[in-house]
Amino acid sequence: MPFVNIWMREGKTPEHKKAVSDAVYEAMREVLKVTEDDRFHQIHDQPAENMIQDPVYAGVPRSGDSVFIQLYFTKRPTEMKLRLFEAIVANLQHLASVGPDDVYINALEPDPVNWWISGREVDPKTGFDKRMADAAAEAQ
Repeated sequence: MPFVNIWMREGKTPEHKKAVSDAVYEAMREVLKVTEDDRFHQIHDQPAENMIQDPVYAGVPRSGDSVFIQLYFTKRPTEMKLRLFEAIVANLQHLASVGPDDVYINALEPDPVNWWISGREVDPKTGFDKRMADAAAEAQ
């Protein structure tokens, strides 16, 4: 049950917001193996003055179309997280025309005991929803 917060400058169309959400969700489905009914995304429209970033970071120019993404999910191996980040960036470019230089992602991995939702059946050995047995095995 990953939670996703997505920040972007206000003024984006509903279609653009959906495309950004779809890009993240498709990457999570592919890499994390989240179930088809496991989308919990919040889109935060920010006035330009509330999205402060340097126009050049690490020698790379950044535009005003940046997207900040914060992911919350249970512990995953480093390789899996790197594949997820790459898939999100590729999907954002393909589905939402967001360039790689305008994507910022971080992941937080709270302990499984810190998650709850009605109807979810957690395997106490893995901390994953029982429907995600394959993902749990890959994450171990």
